Amino acid sequence: MYWDFIFWAIFYYFSIFIIFWNYINKYNCICQYKFLRSKPLSNKILMMYGEKWSVPIFMICNFGIIFSFLTISIFQFVYFFFGIFIIVVITLHIFWTAATYYIDHFSKNYLKQFENWEVSQFQILV
Repeated sequence: MYWDFIFWAIFYYFSIFIIFWNYINKYNCICQYKFLRSKPLSNKILMMYGEKWSVPIFMICNFGIIFSFLTISIFQFVYFFFGIFIIVVITLHIFWTAATYYIDHFSKNYLKQFENWEVSQFQILV
């Protein structure tokens, strides 16, 4: 299973960084490497040893992430309760992000409707 990823990584490296690199730069296409270079934290990690080593560091980090996810997926199939735990964590994470998005987005839109109101509109006549 891990050998498949090594073959894919070799194919990805040659296709992105050797064959299509000029095309990607000419037409400003976004690949995973360029996306990570646009983020400050990941760019700092990739540029740790300079421009020359940024692509090998990217490939090593990419391999580490894929290896971690493949290992977790193997544990999901082997250990039933671990699989249930992962599914519950992912579901709770989805609920949490959806709820925080809903609260942030709609509370801002709700408060926008009151920005142009005058104070006299809120006074109650007795």
